[in-house]
Amino acid sequence: ITAHGFTWEYMTMTGVACFALQRNIYQKPPRWCRSFANNALQKLRQAVEGGKTDCDAYCMLLLAEECALRTMKNGSNNNSNKNNVEKEDGIRAVKAAYDAAARTAKEAGMIQFEAVALERAGRTFLELHHRDLAQKYLSEAHDTFLDWGSEAKCDHLDRFMRHRMLRT
Repeated sequence: ITAHGFTWEYMTMTGVACFALQRNIYQKPPRWCRSFANNALQKLRQAVEGGKTDCDAYCMLLLAEECALRTMKNGSNNNSNKNNVEKEDGIRAVKAAYDAAARTAKEAGMIQFEAVALERAGRTFLELHHRDLAQKYLSEAHDTFLDWGSEAKCDHLDRFMRHRMLRT
């Protein structure tokens, strides 16, 4: 439990949702989203620096979300004037961040957060118009959720991927 009564898991998943809301190009997110996401990341960083190794996976997931948000805000998901090298650097940074988040969760035995990191990576690469990477990560997320025993989440991902034509 954190100092404010929230569990680390709650803080992490709410932070993930807040980072995702900030990436929405069609609707401005609530004001509190930005501050909650940043505060959650700051608290998790402090916990890790203070020796709470069980917070590593949570922190890595929020760092990946922050990297994805920064990459999208810098124009890697559209036809901006940025050159291709800069865009690909952003894509590589996002991939490395999500890979690190999934790996850290796996090493900690937190299979559900490994699956969440893989799913968030897949959804991010869909937003960045990298369908091959999106399909790879969403398929890995599906398999990891299945290993965890969450058949309902697997069904949800199957429907999502069929809707996005990533799976037949």
